Amino acid sequence: MHDLLANRAAALLLAAACCAPAAAQDMVEIPAGAFTMGRDDGPADERPAHAISLPAFRIDRLPVTNRRLAEFLQAAGTHNPLGERLYDFDDPDARVH
Repeated sequence: MHDLLANRAAALLLAAACCAPAAAQDMVEIPAGAFTMGRDDGPADERPAHAISLPAFRIDRLPVTNRRLAEFLQAAGTHNPLGERLYDFDDPDARVH
């Protein structure tokens, strides 16, 4: 259990170092609400378009660059410490090139 927590903490620190905004004020509040997820004319794993409701959350005002995301994924590997996939590494449409 200790190793799992240590690995999770290390992954969070790595994410913070690679992808954190310059300052906390660089975040914006997104209000709770519904949005359309997926699409009807896309790949099978994106169909059908459907409504999703989310609680309010905060997100970085400025986007993370592809370079910084690629650096994070290169350092973090393909799975998190729980064995969950971090991204669809076998889906050419979802890869950072």
